[in-house]
Amino acid sequence: MLFRSLFTLFALAFASPAFAELPEPLAAALSANPNGRAPDGIVLRMSLGPESIRVAVGFEGGETPTYRLLEPNSEAQLSETQAEMWAGFDSGEETAPDADGAEPGPDGETQIAFGDYDPETIRESIGGSAVFDREENGQLVYAFTPLSLPSQGDSAPQGLLDHMRGEVFVDAGTNQLSVLRYSLAESFKPNLAARIETFDLEQRFVFEPALDGPRVAGVSMSMSGSALFQPFSQTMRFDIEEVRFGEAADAALETAAESP
Repeated sequence: MLFRSLFTLFALAFASPAFAELPEPLAAALSANPNGRAPDGIVLRMSLGPESIRVAVGFEGGETPTYRLLEPNSEAQLSETQAEMWAGFDSGEETAPDADGAEPGPDGETQIAFGDYDPETIRESIGGSAVFDREENGQLVYAFTPLSLPSQGDSAPQGLLDHMRGEVFVDAGTNQLSVLRYSLAESFKPNLAARIETFDLEQRFVFEPALDGPRVAGVSMSMSGSALFQPFSQTMRFDIEEVRFGEAADAALETAAESP
């Protein structure tokens, strides 16, 4: 199922080539070291094409996350597409690795570490090919040839990495990493019965005061092409709308549940 493959590609796990020197201020941006404090709860929106759901995720003492559907406010109101998205959180049918690349828990439930930021894996993906490309709306943009892609698992189309290009954006005013983007430079055929026409993957970052450093704000991915000579096109997006640390998390999630 295409949705299952897209959900798996959302997981942010990278391969591990050797580090290399990066130009400034990109190197300075990737030297940021958040304190690693874990959130107590988040609210996120998942979108598949034009449809979306809003979900509260609770983390209780490092145990398995709990999920609460906020929008729509009942499962009875879910469309077929929304129900498929919600199943990935609620039923445990989707068993994608988490944002650190960890395997699903022994109970088969989905394990997702939302908002994790790991500059080492970004450096490993960029390698030593990053060069300054342009300045765009106050952002310094560096181009690179990716050495790895998020979630290079069995679901990733064969040969995709060979046709990719990467861009990393650094806020010129704050020296903070803001966007990591991968896109397909040219269409290619992973096999005789398929062609990938477009593929775009973007990870967005914001500064989080509670971490004294960056965190992931969202991830989006789109892909189009043909499989078995039938065209397909799909877009998926995750936006982290709220992140709560400490005792404020439970109250915030309760309020969100009452007023989706």
